[in-house]
Amino acid sequence: MKNIFTTCLLLISSFNASAQIFLNQTYGGSGNETGHFICATDRGYLVCGGTTTWGPGGQDFLTVLLDKSGNTLGSRVYGGPDNFSNQEYIQHAIQTMDGNIILAGKSKAHGAGSADGYALKINSLGNPIWAGSVGGSQYETFKAVIERPDSSLFWQVNGESWGAAGYDFTLLHTSARGGLINARTYGGSGTDNATRMIMLKDGHILLSGRTTSWGAGSSDLLLLKIHSTTGQVIWGKTYGGPQAEAGPNSSHSGAVSECANGDLWVIS
Repeated sequence: MKNIFTTCLLLISSFNASAQIFLNQTYGGSGNETGHFICATDRGYLVCGGTTTWGPGGQDFLTVLLDKSGNTLGSRVYGGPDNFSNQEYIQHAIQTMDGNIILAGKSKAHGAGSADGYALKINSLGNPIWAGSVGGSQYETFKAVIERPDSSLFWQVNGESWGAAGYDFTLLHTSARGGLINARTYGGSGTDNATRMIMLKDGHILLSGRTTSWGAGSSDLLLLKIHSTTGQVIWGKTYGGPQAEAGPNSSHSGAVSECANGDLWVIS
């Protein structure tokens, strides 16, 4: 069955107001296209995901650049060898302070394991500046990347190669060009999956996701506040009842934002 992706931007004036649809566009070719993330840029929006219509592999990185009215300004595909099993797609993207873009996701064409976290930095024309992969002998994927005021980067990695057992998540701190500064893995005896990451106003990192290692139910919401220098856990909280609040591998829950007064909103 053919898949295409639809971009729908909602304009919300306040928390209590109803959402207004700003644009609604569909993009795709003869194969399957998926959209995973939208990154705001100086020129408009960069829609990021994967494609089987274009590119050298089975599924490759796809970026579609839109202006602020939703019109397509251009698209680029990045991928590995022509092999149907080499699935690659973007999970997250940011515009860095130098005006370039970092794409972060998963690749089976690059790295050491069955799948590895793969990142690509591109310039405003879409040309690669540098690329790198992270992973062990098992499955890994980048879920998020954020930039610090000093231009260094924090990367959120989910995977199976490191940690206590099963599926755990790792926080990497690197230089602006991806050189490793620090790394810490978090997880228990169950399945632990971080889905979102933000930098708080105090400069530390907040990770949100799902856990079966801790909490009251079969799967609970997990929040961890991480020291941005040492990687140590400042505090951790779980939220949930006796049942599952979401599947432990859900990538569509745990969205979190910080209010002006320091309170947190979390979508479970």
